[in-house]
Amino acid sequence: MFARKPHIYAFLRSLGLGATSEMLMAEQFRLVARQIPILYSVIIINCLFMAALASTQVSAVLAFAFPGAAIPIMLFRIGNWRRLTRRLIAAEDYIGMRKALRVTTIMANVLAAVLAVWSIVILLQVPPDKVAFVPVFTILSMITCAYCLSAYPIAAYSVMLSGSTYIAVAMAWTGDKVLIAMALNIGLVSLMVVYMARHQFGQLRRLVRSTDRLRQQRSQARDLAYQDQLTGLSNRRALIEQMRRRKGNQDPSQVGLIMIDLNGFKPVNDTFGHPAGDQLLITVSNRLIAALGDQGLAARIGGDEFCIFLPSVPDAGGVMALADQIKAVIKSPLLLDGHALQLGSAIGVVVSDAGLLNPLEILQCADIALYEAKSQGGNAIKLFEPQMEARFRRRTLIEHALADNQQARAITLEYQPIFTLRSNELIGYEALARWNHPVLGPIHPSEFVEIAERSGKARRLTLYLFKQAIRAARDWPEHLTLSFNLSGSGLATAGFERSLPTILNDLGFSPERLVLEVTETALLGDPIAAQRVLRELQNHGIRIALDDFGAGHASIGYLRDLEFDGIKLDGSLIRQITVSQRSRQLLMGVLQLCRSIGVSITAEQVERAEQLEALQAFPIDAVQGFYLGRPLKLPAPADEISHKHKQPA
Repeated sequence: MFARKPHIYAFLRSLGLGATSEMLMAEQFRLVARQIPILYSVIIINCLFMAALASTQVSAVLAFAFPGAAIPIMLFRIGNWRRLTRRLIAAEDYIGMRKALRVTTIMANVLAAVLAVWSIVILLQVPPDKVAFVPVFTILSMITCAYCLSAYPIAAYSVMLSGSTYIAVAMAWTGDKVLIAMALNIGLVSLMVVYMARHQFGQLRRLVRSTDRLRQQRSQARDLAYQDQLTGLSNRRALIEQMRRRKGNQDPSQVGLIMIDLNGFKPVNDTFGHPAGDQLLITVSNRLIAALGDQGLAARIGGDEFCIFLPSVPDAGGVMALADQIKAVIKSPLLLDGHALQLGSAIGVVVSDAGLLNPLEILQCADIALYEAKSQGGNAIKLFEPQMEARFRRRTLIEHALADNQQARAITLEYQPIFTLRSNELIGYEALARWNHPVLGPIHPSEFVEIAERSGKARRLTLYLFKQAIRAARDWPEHLTLSFNLSGSGLATAGFERSLPTILNDLGFSPERLVLEVTETALLGDPIAAQRVLRELQNHGIRIALDDFGAGHASIGYLRDLEFDGIKLDGSLIRQITVSQRSRQLLMGVLQLCRSIGVSITAEQVERAEQLEALQAFPIDAVQGFYLGRPLKLPAPADEISHKHKQPA
């Protein structure tokens, strides 16, 4: 309505007719409350002085009529405003503040009107040459009222204009030229006072607006500090703060923490791009919120890691049930750019007494439980148990040792001989890593290799051991091969297709004498990229063998998709062939499958004479195991072991 007349709109806004924020209205109330004692004190002083001067010209009853009636009321208002101010500000009662300001406006106008009438009566009874003191004291009182009420303009305007209008009209009505001139002056001064009150209110409004903007910015900064900007969930800092507040609560119930790590997020992020990965995280966050309800707090604490804090739980069973539900909602298929995707999750759970709750310690316990879940295939739920901490500390020590070049050099290689099954000839050696730690003692390769993979140190360890193996094998007779294991899920990103041929060339070892053994886990992370790496290695003349065949559920698919040069049977296929007809039938079925693709077959973990004898009946090319020869440190193979394997008795 007032958009085309900004000055009129600003004036009406200053009257309080436009929308007024609670913050502006509260500031008006504080400023007016601070000025009320001054306002009434000035009016009381002026009234007493004017009454004293008027009493020499008119009757004492008339002279002191207004002060006698008004001063008690004003003193009461001063005391009442102090109590009212404390109560309303403490309660942040904005409705009460607005009402108090309106009552003040009415009271101020009534007081101004009565003061003006009293002044006019005295003005009309005092001789013209003695009357100058009346408008002086009256206008001083009006200006004081307007100034003290300038934070609430409608009160200032009405008091100034109404009070000054009465006295100015009365002065002009006398017909005295001096009083008429004074009346005109009062009118002009009143307009100037109104203008200054409006200007001062404008400054107040701008100051409040700036303060409100600063408050909003600080609030946004707090939100940024405690909120994950992508998903809208709480972040790690907010999670810890919530846990600290819970510790100070006297609720005796236990607390629960569920830590979640998504499986399959990285391939989605790499394949479809970061926007798709962000949308996936948002979808998972919404599912977590829906599953959690009002039971606790959901937070995103890392790239694809989430936490759920439950401030009050009866027992571990309820937390584990919620963890199962969360696992199910994450696993539920989701659509992303027209593709149906399915994620897995590893979940670590901690239940603790609230009084013993230390946020950082419980987070570490949840992380330990999560690590245990990951170590069991990555799609498990594990409840934290005290013995897990000992395993975690062991893993931490191993991880630190792997990061220390001096300690990592203690990892050495031993070489287990491989023989032909029919002619009993030694055809090569498999390099096996060994680590005897000065504190932890012997560490199995499966343990420290898995830790190296998780900590990002697998590539460096592999290259170090590979160089060590090549330096040993280059002094062997030319007909002996070296088998070397490439394990882990980082095969596709390690760059082995470039680094391994370079090492072979630099150390003068023929690629045709090298057999790289890969397990199913080395192919799981990114099968297509892993296949590309292996084909590139084969193009350099290196032979590739599928290790531990028969132990994994997806190995047959790899036989179809990859052209292996050899297959090494998992020891579980060999272990029971001397005592179980079913085991022998299973082994024969596996061998027929392997023979159909025309590759050489090696049986490992041959540990007894009867196993070696039984294998003679199967189409197997080579064998290795403790019965045939234990791993040895071999500077030169011919010096320490026979070229023939043991014959069964």
